Amino acid sequence: SPLLTNSINGITGTWTPEFDNTTNTTYTFTPNQGQCAQEVEITIEIDPKLTPEFTIETEFCADEAIPDLPTTSDNGIEGTWSPELNTSSTTTYTFTPAEGECAEEKEVTIEINPALIPEFSIETEFCTDEVIPDLPTTSDNGIEGTWNPDLNSTSTTTYTFTPAEGECAEEVEISIVINEVIPPTGESEQILGQGSTLADIIIQPADVEWFASTVDAATLTNPLPLSTPLEDNTTYYAVVIDGACSSEAFAVTAFLSLSVDEHEFSNFTYYPNPVKNNLTINNFNPIQKIEIFDLKGKKIIQNNYNSTLIEINLSNLPTAIYIARIKTENETKEVKIVKE
Repeated sequence: SPLLTNSINGITGTWTPEFDNTTNTTYTFTPNQGQCAQEVEITIEIDPKLTPEFTIETEFCADEAIPDLPTTSDNGIEGTWSPELNTSSTTTYTFTPAEGECAEEKEVTIEINPALIPEFSIETEFCTDEVIPDLPTTSDNGIEGTWNPDLNSTSTTTYTFTPAEGECAEEVEISIVINEVIPPTGESEQILGQGSTLADIIIQPADVEWFASTVDAATLTNPLPLSTPLEDNTTYYAVVIDGACSSEAFAVTAFLSLSVDEHEFSNFTYYPNPVKNNLTINNFNPIQKIEIFDLKGKKIIQNNYNSTLIEINLSNLPTAIYIARIKTENETKEVKIVKE
């Protein structure tokens, strides 16, 4: 109790009523018997404790920076906060008024919301130059944001979705795969014997679809069977098809002539085919060079000769189909070789 039983001038006594620290009260000091002193009254006023008031943002995303909490309340009360700020989980902080401040403690809870992961239902595979729809700026679970970089229909690209300001969400990456189908390769003009079919045209890869026009090739309509007889001085169009995607057309013009077989490649033979070890090539005119290619067009073997009878060792080649290009002084001939 703040009421003293000894006055500053040495008079002893008692106070009534009992001290009450909750309300304004007038107290009477009654001197003890035998002292020549009179009663005295004192009124003690009790000021109500103030409640600190704060304007504080109380919701943040996980690991988002939280500004320092103010050490002076909106209504002018100074003090300190505990515990330290925590950006990873919801925490209740206590403001303790400084000594001498007639104010209560104040608790403030700051909620930490876990960052959501944006979800998208997006097609992620396209053919080269196929139109890619604009990526949605709102995720399936309602998160707004933007994408970068710009859409690219020519090569596989990873796109980043950045949530808009105020969205409690993480960035997310999505890769859109562009399936590029490489066009076939080969000689654009080929001389073949009478009675040849599309199957006799040398092209890499060999597994292509043939068409009679650029329009058919572009729309993949009216494909020609490999048994189609070739017509002299006629252009055919080869397309590689891979699932839903296709390559640009490669044009081959076929010329039908007997001159090759009757002159430079008269009595031309090669055996065995399929071959396991040695391939024998025989021709009436001397062979100057032999080149062996795989179906991707990679040169595997190249040898120079000047002979009508040649044996070439293929035993080290893996099992596959190869193209043998045989050159005489004035002509070139290509044949398919099956390696066992």
